[in-house]
Amino acid sequence: NKNETETWNGTNWTEVNNLNTARRSLGGLGTQSSAFALGGYTTTQVANTEDWNGVIWTEVNDLNTARSGPGAGGTTTNGLAFGGETPPVTAATEEWSSSSTVTKTVSAS
Repeated sequence: NKNETETWNGTNWTEVNNLNTARRSLGGLGTQSSAFALGGYTTTQVANTEDWNGVIWTEVNDLNTARSGPGAGGTTTNGLAFGGETPPVTAATEEWSSSSTVTKTVSAS
């Protein structure tokens, strides 16, 4: 499990502030200055969601379904986390909206 964060400036990688929770098999979405780290695996699947503002990671409202290996897409304004392993494998999809600090389950199976 790792919590390391590095940014790329087009030429070099630079070590910056690390994730709060070291983990593996997490999902990510966003840009270099605004991103989310979603779910993952520590010693079990976790629901942790961390928000990157270009400087530091901040723990925000967690996923409703703890999972490792989620797919993720979109932005920190409108994003999705989908699939992964709970276990077993899940098809649950969750939506993040910046107008709310609550994740919303779009569909689950």
